[in-house]
Amino acid sequence: MDDSFEPIDQGLRTAYQATTYRVQSPRFDLRIGQVNLALDQWLAAAGFQTWCIITAYHPGSKQRSEKENELAQGKLMQTIDAAGFPRLPAINQPDAPDWPPEPSMLVLQCSQEQALQWAKDFGQRAVVYGGLTQAPELLWT
Repeated sequence: MDDSFEPIDQGLRTAYQATTYRVQSPRFDLRIGQVNLALDQWLAAAGFQTWCIITAYHPGSKQRSEKENELAQGKLMQTIDAAGFPRLPAINQPDAPDWPPEPSMLVLQCSQEQALQWAKDFGQRAVVYGGLTQAPELLWT
């Protein structure tokens, strides 16, 4: 994947921030900059400290076909599974109707460096990253 992108414009930043990052089971709705106490309780009980939300859909923030997206997402899941990280299904649900929801996943116990590497490897502009008692943040590639 090409990891050279034009600078992040305010519209793209706003779109990423205006999205609900929904972990499907157990259910947690995450927003950038907002601590989720239910997630924190679950993480503490399960013994996890860090996490990221990542997708392989629409690399470079450019819409791709469903087939291309599904193939890339399958490769990302295989990469994460091969590295031994637990993951849960999620979906990125934009507030605005002009961008489709994107299947994603919550990957547990990953470092910022690992999350950024996966994002770069799969052509993503950013990855959502957080940890126990930390608000989700965008890490730009």
